[in-house]
Amino acid sequence: MRVNLLKATTAAAIGLATAGAIVVCLADGPPGKPAPGEAAVAKPRRADWEKVVAAWKSEKVSDPADNSYCDVCHLNYQQEKLAKTHKKAGVGCETCHGISDKHSEDEDNVIPPDILYGKDQVMALCMACHEKAKLVKEDNHDELFSDEADPEDTCADCHGEKHRLKVRTRRWDKQTGKLIWSDGVRMMEDKPKAGR
Repeated sequence: MRVNLLKATTAAAIGLATAGAIVVCLADGPPGKPAPGEAAVAKPRRADWEKVVAAWKSEKVSDPADNSYCDVCHLNYQQEKLAKTHKKAGVGCETCHGISDKHSEDEDNVIPPDILYGKDQVMALCMACHEKAKLVKEDNHDELFSDEADPEDTCADCHGEKHRLKVRTRRWDKQTGKLIWSDGVRMMEDKPKAGR
């Protein structure tokens, strides 16, 4: 069973709707109206995401996260260091990327995960759980937080290099969830062909 307190908290905090594809972006402001045929985009306020993180921290999770639902398609992440490390700490795919049921059900992989992150959002995501004061004391982290640090640098540059897919068949706008590029290959057909 894939229901737990984190999922319930996440769904409540970010206000996932029950119909249509929902993409949750870390941004301020109310959801925008989707264009006809596009996915609805819920944009929770920063405080909502902070409530999700606070709820996760209060759970005192001691069991590893269950990523099996995501691993069905994203098998490459079972041995990926960032995913393995977070899994051991009880932080699964859904903690950062949302429940993503519509994404998981879409065999054509046209619907994006519930939560996507632009490069400018990665640091805020990581810092929601990882304390800056502790990180600065660790090797090489002081460079990331120094006044001379490149503003384009993020935690994912070192820790998430292999957390990015090497080969992509789809690309979505991380703010809107709109499909912006596809290889055109589909697993499922819209209409069955005659004689089948």
